[in-house]
Amino acid sequence: MSKFVTQGELKTELELLESKIDNKFLDLKLELKNQQSLNVRWMIGTAIALASVIIAAIKLL
Repeated sequence: MSKFVTQGELKTELELLESKIDNKFLDLKLELKNQQSLNVRWMIGTAIALASVIIAAIKLL
């Protein structure tokens, strides 16, 4: 068994590694986009809740 690889084997392994890295980056981008969407929804919900509390407090005064 040889300790060395051929150029073809190396190229195949590098292409496989490159595709795995690309897939990981795409997964990360998708996860970040989903997180941003959740953060926007959370901020909108918080703003609505805060406005409701302020309006209720003003009506009670």
